[in-house]
Amino acid sequence: MAVVNRAGSITKIVARAADCVDHDDSGTIETSLGASDVLPWGQDECVVWNTPLRFASRPAAWTSGTPVIDRDGCTAHVDPEVWTSAPDALGNATVYLLRGADGTIVASTTLPGVDGGFGIYGGAVD
Repeated sequence: MAVVNRAGSITKIVARAADCVDHDDSGTIETSLGASDVLPWGQDECVVWNTPLRFASRPAAWTSGTPVIDRDGCTAHVDPEVWTSAPDALGNATVYLLRGADGTIVASTTLPGVDGGFGIYGGAVD
């Protein structure tokens, strides 16, 4: 999932331990297990990336990625990207497209006059 922090970032968190990254090479995945067991920021190995954005960032919507037929004839979707946006405090909004694998911003555009004080409040991708 991608979680947008209104203070100015977007973070990807994965649910399956197989998708987490053993950053400290300990041989085990350290991850938060619930409300009473939350690791300090930067220590949860299922938080795979965080990309700084402007203050008041709000929406996030994943693309479906590129459909690929696997050897069993099933369709898998690879390389999804995520859209998000943030206002620029000048009455405009910037829309970003990020690489789903690592959070790198691959494209952005400014939408003049599309702010309303809070930027774009929601998003959907088809």
